Amino acid sequence: MCLHSSSDTGILRELMTEEDQRNIRNVNNDSVLPLTCTRPFADEHPEIVVTYLKEVIRAARWASAHQDEFVQTVCSSVYDATPDEMREAFDLPYLFAHRAPVLDETAFAMLEEEKHFLIEHGVIRAEDDFDLRAWAAPQFLEEAMLSLERENL
Repeated sequence: MCLHSSSDTGILRELMTEEDQRNIRNVNNDSVLPLTCTRPFADEHPEIVVTYLKEVIRAARWASAHQDEFVQTVCSSVYDATPDEMREAFDLPYLFAHRAPVLDETAFAMLEEEKHFLIEHGVIRAEDDFDLRAWAAPQFLEEAMLSLERENL
């Protein structure tokens, strides 16, 4: 909940509900974090890329299944927060539901927003713009998921 206090009266009023806040995409904290490597490395060592993705997925699944332990483990790395402070500050149901890598429409839309921000601010030159779908290599994530299914994980 986002509150505002009047400096004159000290009265709080709600500016935004938690539901309102959830509907606003946070380009920083809720953004897709692309896992990247060079194309030559991926082509030469696909087994390493797949193994890395499998471990990221395993970690996400562990965190979701062991939420209290996850919060206890990582809270000190979040500005030395206590577990209770972390629970209050983060939308943990969202966090746990979105820890594993995906290549879906939402992920691509968020990456497009980030890419356009980087182009707009000159981090990526406009003439170097690229198609994210052509840049992404879904076969590695697909193989990692299939391998985990075969392992019954």
